Amino acid sequence: MQSELLREDWKEQLATLFHRASERVLISSPFVSRSGVDFLMDHLSSSVQDHGSVQVLANLSPQNIVQGATEPESLQRLNGAVSETIIHHLPGLHAKVYVADTREAIVTSGNLTAGGLEKNYEYGVVTNDEEAIAVIRDDLEEYAGLGAQVGGDELKSYIDAAREVRTTFREQQQSQEETA
Repeated sequence: MQSELLREDWKEQLATLFHRASERVLISSPFVSRSGVDFLMDHLSSSVQDHGSVQVLANLSPQNIVQGATEPESLQRLNGAVSETIIHHLPGLHAKVYVADTREAIVTSGNLTAGGLEKNYEYGVVTNDEEAIAVIRDDLEEYAGLGAQVGGDELKSYIDAAREVRTTFREQQQSQEETA
């Protein structure tokens, strides 16, 4: 296989990619939710979990977080579950790309979310062409360099701020419903 088209059942190929990785997984997904991280952790090879790395490029904008499109809690969970996790916030990120080592890459329309994995009609391509994968990895590394690396303390700040805004929003919504 050099490349293969992926349709709505692309998550099986993604599960295989995560399982086959032996050293490093590189993920570019603007939106990352708990169900996406659960899926990743359910399929990620023990080799990567114990001795490898997972690098995630996501869009941690306040709007995405408040709307629940990106859940910093899920990234914190990933940060604690893999020996080395590197997270980058890149505003304007739209690329959805998943790379295992230097052996396989998926370029798709699907985010690492329940919608992307289960509900939406997604489309993409999987390749094991080493030259293409090298270019994809280089491009994503360049994107990562444009963003800000987010550590554990920053993730906690994102989580705390999101909880506060969500709570305030719910209280205002409830108050509005009571007066209506």
